[in-house]
Amino acid sequence: MVNKSNTDFNNFKQLSILISQDGFLFYLHHDKPEQSMSLEVQDITDVLNSKSLNLFQTRFDEITKSYEFKTLKLDFSNAFYALVPEDYYQDNAKADYLKYNVKLFEEDQIVADHIPSINAYQVYIPLMNYHNAVLDQVEEFEYEHFTNALIKQSYLKSFDSAQQLKVYVQKSHINVIAQEGQKFKLCNTFNYETDLDLVYYVLFCVEELKFNQREMQLELYHDSKDTTWLEIIKRYILNVKCKQKNLVAFIV
Repeated sequence: MVNKSNTDFNNFKQLSILISQDGFLFYLHHDKPEQSMSLEVQDITDVLNSKSLNLFQTRFDEITKSYEFKTLKLDFSNAFYALVPEDYYQDNAKADYLKYNVKLFEEDQIVADHIPSINAYQVYIPLMNYHNAVLDQVEEFEYEHFTNALIKQSYLKSFDSAQQLKVYVQKSHINVIAQEGQKFKLCNTFNYETDLDLVYYVLFCVEELKFNQREMQLELYHDSKDTTWLEIIKRYILNVKCKQKNLVAFIV
């Protein structure tokens, strides 16, 4: 759906938005990748309060007035989700899959998305106040949990049998995707406060999965100036790749 801007000199194929626990990220995809554009990050302290929502509405309004885009995709990055194997999924039991690790409220809307590549359903709670803020400006758009996008991207690039751990670092939490060849092993989200917390959760996943620290492949993606945690991780994992990237660019 084309937005309401009157400009014609910034025509992009998609606006990707990431509603994270600690900020809003925006990325404009162009048919020519070199012309794609990262927009300024909007930092917040609490995604659930009304002040943050007002900040998002203001920023989103500015973007829709400044750029044209054909489609929009909205993702949510938080721990309000669960993965359920196809064989065990029941549509009328969505709340049961979340109630042990997420505090549920009567007004929560629970959504389930099928992820064929891992033969599972992702059950999650979209933040409907942000969804509705976008709907006020754009009539048609897609939305999903951010880890859904990460799983799909991960499987697009996996052709070998290696043990792979992919870690996506945000300001106060990390998303971790693990696989062994085409076999899905793990998807989880961890909140952290210090560099050592971040390192601990990465090594915890490696240990729980029984990955070989000298043979496995670890990929880290971040958009941070401070990467003290990287040097610590390299003491324990041999094959480490680290790339600075606006994480919202993974939403395609």
